[in-house]
Amino acid sequence: TPAEALDRLLKQDINESVATTG
Repeated sequence: TPAEALDRLLKQDINESVATTG
């Protein structure tokens, strides 16, 4: 569903932010 894709995108963005900031 679109909601699942949006949630996955958000989680991926957060994970990348965490990985970048340490």
